[in-house]
Amino acid sequence: MIRVEYCPEGIAVPDAKVEAFVKELIDNQCSEKMCYGLLGIQVSTSNVFEFLRVMKKEKDIEVQFKFKGKIITPDKDGRIENWPNGFCDYYDNWLRRLLQNG
Repeated sequence: MIRVEYCPEGIAVPDAKVEAFVKELIDNQCSEKMCYGLLGIQVSTSNVFEFLRVMKKEKDIEVQFKFKGKIITPDKDGRIENWPNGFCDYYDNWLRRLLQNG
């Protein structure tokens, strides 16, 4: 299983490198880097989480996210039922501001 924590001090992955980064995470979960069946990493950019959700749907990988001590598990389609406030939502908040009247 891949566990990724969303935190400000984590790795920042550029958009152009997200797919390769996630595919390496998936490949490494079956390598000697694995610890007790879990591969964990801290990431500070939402693009990694979004692509992991895509891989959950397309490849049925086992993945969990962690945010402020809470475990978030996407469903089989990569959806998150109860999206925590502050979890990978900067982009959505900025878009919401663009759509506001005024």
